[in-house]
Amino acid sequence: MPELVQSAADPAWPTTSIEDSATPCDHGVDESHLTTEISTLGFHLLETIDVTPGVVGIFSDDLEPTILFGHDQNGTRRYWNGALYDTKCKISGMVAAERAPLTRQRIAEAALALGDAEGLDGLSMRKVGASLSVEAMSLYNHVSNKDDLLDAVGDLLYEQVLEQYTSDPNVAWQENARMLINTFYDVAMRHPNMVSIMLDRPIPSITKVFFLQQCFEVFVTAGYPTKEAALAFNTVAGWMTGMVHSELTLMRQLQEDGVPFAREDVPEEFHGAIEFMECCTAWTADQRLHAGFNTLLAGFEKELADRNW
Repeated sequence: MPELVQSAADPAWPTTSIEDSATPCDHGVDESHLTTEISTLGFHLLETIDVTPGVVGIFSDDLEPTILFGHDQNGTRRYWNGALYDTKCKISGMVAAERAPLTRQRIAEAALALGDAEGLDGLSMRKVGASLSVEAMSLYNHVSNKDDLLDAVGDLLYEQVLEQYTSDPNVAWQENARMLINTFYDVAMRHPNMVSIMLDRPIPSITKVFFLQQCFEVFVTAGYPTKEAALAFNTVAGWMTGMVHSELTLMRQLQEDGVPFAREDVPEEFHGAIEFMECCTAWTADQRLHAGFNTLLAGFEKELADRNW
């Protein structure tokens, strides 16, 4: 969303004071000047509301009303930017606004951003409410408790996976499987503080069903019956869970700190183990991901060729 910036040198900005806050704010300012200025940034004037002591304009970027401008009781132009509004009110001579009603989606987005920054342990209804400038009790109209909040965040994470992944009917099933794995891994690694929601808890939502449908179609297209497809999926899911946890904990620490043993600190017959550990950390995370999945694919292809079911 474009950000509006006040220019102090702009002569259209009134600077004189209003001694009587009940007097309309009229300094001969051409409101169309600001309207034109904002329109060039991609916003369109929805309506102008006469209030005391100033004028409020509501602008939209074709999605939802997002920008208000007005005068405070000192006659200085003010912006309120970056939130959603649908009703206006006057408080102590200043143009103010009520935020648009909360939605489960907005709450989930705020919780994900907060969790990304502070970690899952730091996530609370109070903090999420504060980030949305509402009381925590307001959230309970949309999420029943913290568990439900985490489900909403999980739903949002799986939405990100589905937004990035599109199956291609013109490629081999292995390529669709690889694209799905890469997409899931990418989303998981973008949210390391919140990834346990994706990996460690079932998400009771239609979004999770849509994700499972994509997985199911990969294995059925490969030739697996439903029962065997479920077993193959469980194998991949278990490997992916371990892979992500390992990359975010053990492997990250080893790559940052190095192998915790020096060759001179261990008997010579164990130097092979030291070299082995050094080789483990020499590979990149993407190389480890692809090597592991290639091994799984080779096993699936052999199983499909044998068809022992």
